[in-house]
Amino acid sequence: MNWRGQTHEWGELFTRHRRTAYNWTPTWNFNEPLRLDYFRESINDSESIYKCSRLQVSVKRSFTGTGRFKESYIFTNLSDSELFCRKGEVGIYTTFCDEYTSALISQTTKCHAHVWCGENASWVNALRQGISDKNLGLVLTEGSINCYSIDRDNQKLATATRGNIILSPKIPPLLPGESYTISWELFEHSGTEAFKQIIAKENNLFDISAGLYTIFNSENFEFNFPYADGTKITCDGKDIPYTVKNNRIYVMYPPHKFGEHKFIIEQNGKHTHICMYNADNFEELVKKRLYYIADKQQYHRKGSHLDGAYLIYDTKDDYLYFNNENSDHNASRERLGMGLAMTKYLQTHNDPKLMDSLSEYVNFVLREFVDTETGEVFNTVGKNPNAKRLYNAPWAMTFMAELFELTGDEKYLEYLHRITDHYYSLGGEKFYPNGFSPKDIISAFKKGGKDDYAKSAMENFKTHVNNMLKVGLDYPAHEVIYEQTIVTPAVTMICDMGIMLNDYDYVQKVDAHHKTLERFSGMQPDYRLNGIAIRYWDDYWFGKAALFGDTLPHYWSCLSARSDNDFYLLSGDEKYKHAAENCIRNCLCLFFRDGGASCAYVYPFCVDDHDGEFYDDWANDQDFALYFAMQILDKN
Repeated sequence: MNWRGQTHEWGELFTRHRRTAYNWTPTWNFNEPLRLDYFRESINDSESIYKCSRLQVSVKRSFTGTGRFKESYIFTNLSDSELFCRKGEVGIYTTFCDEYTSALISQTTKCHAHVWCGENASWVNALRQGISDKNLGLVLTEGSINCYSIDRDNQKLATATRGNIILSPKIPPLLPGESYTISWELFEHSGTEAFKQIIAKENNLFDISAGLYTIFNSENFEFNFPYADGTKITCDGKDIPYTVKNNRIYVMYPPHKFGEHKFIIEQNGKHTHICMYNADNFEELVKKRLYYIADKQQYHRKGSHLDGAYLIYDTKDDYLYFNNENSDHNASRERLGMGLAMTKYLQTHNDPKLMDSLSEYVNFVLREFVDTETGEVFNTVGKNPNAKRLYNAPWAMTFMAELFELTGDEKYLEYLHRITDHYYSLGGEKFYPNGFSPKDIISAFKKGGKDDYAKSAMENFKTHVNNMLKVGLDYPAHEVIYEQTIVTPAVTMICDMGIMLNDYDYVQKVDAHHKTLERFSGMQPDYRLNGIAIRYWDDYWFGKAALFGDTLPHYWSCLSARSDNDFYLLSGDEKYKHAAENCIRNCLCLFFRDGGASCAYVYPFCVDDHDGEFYDDWANDQDFALYFAMQILDKN
């Protein structure tokens, strides 16, 4: 695999010129770059020294006796006063080649870099994007790392390129002439489980295990790790009790607030943390979100194309937003997630207010972008035929199936049949539609007694799935060349076919697709990362900040949860039932206690010169996660 970065080299030193609150003046610490001052290499090792007026960094590289590659970075204060470094102000480029080209090239020459900045227990699990027993691991052996940033060369890199990853050490205040060292070692490993076993040998804090990272208010946080004398655990300044069993520490702790609980763990002079989340009460979360949509995100204006539409809402500035020039900001497409969530909830709840809201929305959908006579699904309001997009129709099919489930009105099955036929007349059998389940469509037809429609749809679905089986792992490019939601349709649709045919052989047929999908998902001890697929372009297209950079979580991780759940239903393997629930719960941090929501959380500390670690202000397309949560959590 090629570890050379797009615009930077592995091991380059980084200093940030962060803007102040009022202007763009660089901070005083570093107003000049670190420049190479000295270099030496031999067959066994090398040393490079970089300097600026206030800081020197000596970089030493060598191979260990076990064949690992070791790097040490020694930071020395050259000034005549104490040097305090802000979080993320100094960093090291670790240019893992995390980007997407064609599917097979990505699977063999690119990686998913799962980064964990856990202070003294930091690591990177760089999994080859395709199934492989040759992967790269990085484990911190000295010092502390507390954040990472992404350098996208001022947003100039391509959509399918994650950007240069910068790991930032947590440098304590340095007296004049004082130094601080971080060291890490890189090694080959056969996969995630082997990686976990390897790093667990470094110290106890690399071996943290937890059940569900997101809980509801009646549940407890639970995690464990190896025992050592003097271990201390705190959360919000409170000491957290624990028990010891079989030489492991076990924590079972009820939430004391809504939202994030960051547990700080201290053991043998080492520090790390685990981040978990209290989503409060799921029933209340859903209800508040849907009332928020009805009260704030539905547009009312007679005579307008948008009358009855669910629109983007700016949760910070409190206003609706629509832009027909940017289809990711229009009232169609992914905004159907709001209608799906509303419909799914009302199937089990009698709520006149929400039913009235949904009725207005259905009128909007059928008036403006779904042609009930031809089955064509348009990209925007006014049934504008200028743009064609094959993602839209499968969502509309799902919406019609859910409306029939809610109302029992057979007209929705007629619309569903026409949309299905029209979609496949356009070549839909070669497309990879995300958020779509054939078995849900067949179930609706059969429940409504439309066996002929079910038979017709089933023939199309069989052709569709057979095409996926023929293509194998060489997935066709879609709106992004290769990514998680090109793999999830293959997993879900192949599983669905196996479930509908009651054919266990489909477990083997889908196995390679599912293993490929698993490699996208993180395993870090943080609810925003654990089970969450790497994505890094969604905020740019769907968010107010319009920023490329890691969106962790992003709501489309719900499709990995859906695929895991389908794989469980097909295979019976309970492990994937748990994986599905863990993933979908972790998506719920995108929904707020007042009913507001966010289309993405930008996880890195910084992306280029932009501050990260924030929820985007726009409630846009995240309600697909709520829709799938109602399905998965109900089934589990």
